[in-house]
Amino acid sequence: MRVSFTRLVKINTDGVARDYPGLAACGSISRGSMREFIGAFYAFLDVQTALVAELHGVIYVLDEAQKLGLTNV
Repeated sequence: MRVSFTRLVKINTDGVARDYPGLAACGSISRGSMREFIGAFYAFLDVQTALVAELHGVIYVLDEAQKLGLTNV
């Protein structure tokens, strides 16, 4: 499914690790400029650092935004 938006899309993402390194996870939520829900995800990353968890979340959401055809992210 390809989505075409002319408005802005806001993506909030976060990653966390319990220790350095430790059990880590990341997640995000995407909303349109009219506050409509576009999508969300979370992922368990096994043992990683917090920086790796943050970057994994950003890379994943940008990849998904490209697949959906979202250009105003």
